[in-house]
Amino acid sequence: SLIDKAVSKGIWHKKKADREKSKLMKKLG
Repeated sequence: SLIDKAVSKGIWHKKKADREKSKLMKKLG
């Protein structure tokens, strides 16, 4: 359903954001 799509998209974006953040942390650290 549309809601399921929105939820899974939100989860995917969160995972992507977490990956970007850890990449940034590695660069800074």
